[in-house]
Amino acid sequence: MIVFRPSLRSMLILAFIVITVTPVAVMTLWLNSDIHRVVMKEAHDKNQLLSENLANPIYLYLRAAQSNLRLLANLLDKTKDHATVIETIASQTYFKNIVLIYPDGSAHNFDGHKVSSACIEFFKTNPVIRSLIARHTEGNSGMVEQPSTKSPALYFLRPAGKIMLIAEVKTEPIQELAGNIHFGKLGHCAITDQFGNIVHHPNPEWMSSIKNISSWPIVKAGLEGKQGVMTFYSPFIKADMIAGYASVPEFNWVVLTPQPLSELTANAQTMTLRNVLVGSFASIFAVILAVYFANWITRPINTLEEGVERVRKNDYTGNFKPLGMIAPKEIEALRDHSIHMVESIRAAAIEKDKLNYQLEEKINQATLELTEANKKLSKLAHLDELTSLKNRRALEERLSTFNRSDPATYLPIQAMLFDVDKFKQINDTYGHDAGDLVLERVAREIENHTREMDLVVRYGGDEFLVIMPCCTSENAYRRAEAISAAISTAPPVVHGQTIEVTMSIGIADHTSPEVTTEFSAMLKAADKAMYQSKQSGRNKISVSEIPGLKKS
Repeated sequence: MIVFRPSLRSMLILAFIVITVTPVAVMTLWLNSDIHRVVMKEAHDKNQLLSENLANPIYLYLRAAQSNLRLLANLLDKTKDHATVIETIASQTYFKNIVLIYPDGSAHNFDGHKVSSACIEFFKTNPVIRSLIARHTEGNSGMVEQPSTKSPALYFLRPAGKIMLIAEVKTEPIQELAGNIHFGKLGHCAITDQFGNIVHHPNPEWMSSIKNISSWPIVKAGLEGKQGVMTFYSPFIKADMIAGYASVPEFNWVVLTPQPLSELTANAQTMTLRNVLVGSFASIFAVILAVYFANWITRPINTLEEGVERVRKNDYTGNFKPLGMIAPKEIEALRDHSIHMVESIRAAAIEKDKLNYQLEEKINQATLELTEANKKLSKLAHLDELTSLKNRRALEERLSTFNRSDPATYLPIQAMLFDVDKFKQINDTYGHDAGDLVLERVAREIENHTREMDLVVRYGGDEFLVIMPCCTSENAYRRAEAISAAISTAPPVVHGQTIEVTMSIGIADHTSPEVTTEFSAMLKAADKAMYQSKQSGRNKISVSEIPGLKKS
């Protein structure tokens, strides 16, 4: 039979450790198991409260803009003092511009100036605006493409007698309010209109055009008038998110306050680690106390034992030693060693963080340089090296933009094909350098006589293609005449020699909303018209019908 006889000091130390460490360990484990739930609960409540609180000022702003437009409509309907109406409209702060649509279909700004045909066409073709005008009722368009700037815009409509007011609402205050919402590292605010179109989002690409996210489950719930908290995958952050969502009363807009779930997990891990460290330090302190009290209790016994031992050896010369003050060196040495160890670990951690930061800065710089290089390569891949115009690759990527099959979204479009007459003869007579200078001159003149919205492409060796959306055939013909005249009346001079340059031009006209066609058919028609100009003596402008047109 094995008999274990530990010392009283060891037994006391073990007993004190068990008594003091057990509650600390139990408390630490309990807190750690509850931390993740608490963090998620706090995030849930915070996101829900934040989205609900944001929905109210947005509602108040939209409601105030709506009320302002009603007052302007009532004033316009009841007063005959047009100057007072203009002054009142000019003093309002909710709208960028107000257009008056008359029963005959004409439109004017509030100051009496006519509205562009493109703008009127936009009001006629936009389904929401067209429906409100037809029903002569109040409403809003949601985020749509502004006809002049092509940027997202919001319109409020309000009848004033037989006149319909269409006001472009200033969304900057809403975007400024949402843009100031930041929490965590990547927590932000996003807002959609009643159709799921982005009103505000930190992604500038999603703000530069109409971006619809109505297919997202969280947006669907908000569009149904619900509010709460939901997890979903964000294509922008490329991570799973938790977000509060709320519907703006009456307008049915949706306010989202998403935050990456990884941030909450990291916060929970940080809190867990903090609790473990606190529990560890508490346990170390408990051990120190256990040793201290064990020594305090056993020291008199050890002193007595020493005295008894001397007596047993028949040493009677000395008396029992006094107990003295209790200050164990072992505990003091352990504390010093522990402090030294913690300081060493802390210094190593600081150095590690410093090295990680430097490495991250280098990686970010390298990533930035690579991004810029890729942007430059992408730009060069879509440009003609000689003329700096768009090339056929850029044209092919934009073909879908020019395919029209729905009269409700129709826009008139013209395709002009330019061919330099007798270009081979120019190369043979003056040299290829002169030919290149002629092509550059033609490219610049075409650019000078076209708009920023037009697409100018070097289509072949000496062929240039211009696509002109929102343009009538008459305007296209005048542009072609101006380009031809500019080149022929001021011929380029190369090495002191004047080179006579003329061009054969073909125009394909597609202005009727009653027909549909594909872009390839327009190119064939423009090519056919250009060859007609060639065959009729060059330096001509011909207009060709598009083959294969079908009634839609």
